Amino acid sequence: MNEMRRFPTEKLALDRAREIEAAITERGSSSALTKNEAMVLVDYRLWVDRLQPFGKTVGDAVEFYIGHLGRELLRKIVPSIGELSDKWREFKFRDTTLSKQSQNEVKVYSKFIKWKWGKLKPDEVKKNEIDKVLKGLKITNSTRKKYLLMVRMFFNWVKDEGIILFNPTDGLSFKPEMLTKEFYKSEQVKGFLQKVVEMEPRLVGYYSLLIFAGLRPSEGARIQWPDINFETGELYVRQGKTMPRHVKLEAVAIEWLKWYKENTPSPTFIPTRNLFNIERKVREVTFGENWISDGFRHGFATYHKSKYQNIHLTADLMGNSVMMIKRHYAQTIPSGELTAYWALTPSVVLPPSEVKSPS
Repeated sequence: MNEMRRFPTEKLALDRAREIEAAITERGSSSALTKNEAMVLVDYRLWVDRLQPFGKTVGDAVEFYIGHLGRELLRKIVPSIGELSDKWREFKFRDTTLSKQSQNEVKVYSKFIKWKWGKLKPDEVKKNEIDKVLKGLKITNSTRKKYLLMVRMFFNWVKDEGIILFNPTDGLSFKPEMLTKEFYKSEQVKGFLQKVVEMEPRLVGYYSLLIFAGLRPSEGARIQWPDINFETGELYVRQGKTMPRHVKLEAVAIEWLKWYKENTPSPTFIPTRNLFNIERKVREVTFGENWISDGFRHGFATYHKSKYQNIHLTADLMGNSVMMIKRHYAQTIPSGELTAYWALTPSVVLPPSEVKSPS
């Protein structure tokens, strides 16, 4: 049986090749063993010649290939980003302190991550690729920053799981725009409140605080009746995205809260189940595709800043930075529109014939 010989050094192999060449020349090509050895050595010389420009030996090449096979084997074990995005969502949902709003955000962004990079392994996604994808979205930079935040959060989790060594979003950032936020005018707010009373009166308290106190939806979802002090006119906003704070309520907000308290049969301030789906029905009927995300909060900030001309006060009430108020809510509202907005009490929005207690 023919066996291939191994040579520890290039010199020995070449010396042996010369011996075989000389032997073949002398005896002819009758020896099968000699032919096999000659073929191996010819290949070896070819490999040496191809590796020489790179300063590498055949031994280096073998070691590299063995390492490559090992890495490929490990890659088959590592889950895809699609699988990991599902596991990340499950991990986040096990957090009992996570609000419904935050759960919905995790659900949306995990689907986005899976859609864009689901078939790749986590170490295949590079910084430039993420930058290109996010910059290609037809959204504002503020929204783009939110996408980056959630993608970064996902890859941090993957890193914490020991699957990757580096987060590919490290070093990525987007500058916020100096722009005016979209919001609803007084007539739009009036029509919306009328529709809430008609369709879902259980949400009157919730929306009155989003509209006339500038709460974030997640903050409004945590409000309970004990958080409202009718005697002092203050609202306690529980800790969420920002630190807890006390908010001095505007007269119009207090009027709506009193109306709601007198006309709601429920002991809870808002529905404790399916809030997201319930509020979505109302806004889809009223605004359709023209729904402005956080439009009520943006409106409160703009109208409040115009009313008091005190950026620090508005920032404090909203749990925002002064720079945020300067950047997005600098415009001044005309006096007539300003007066109309702050006068949207139940008696103005709901004529006596339409003010009915929820059944």
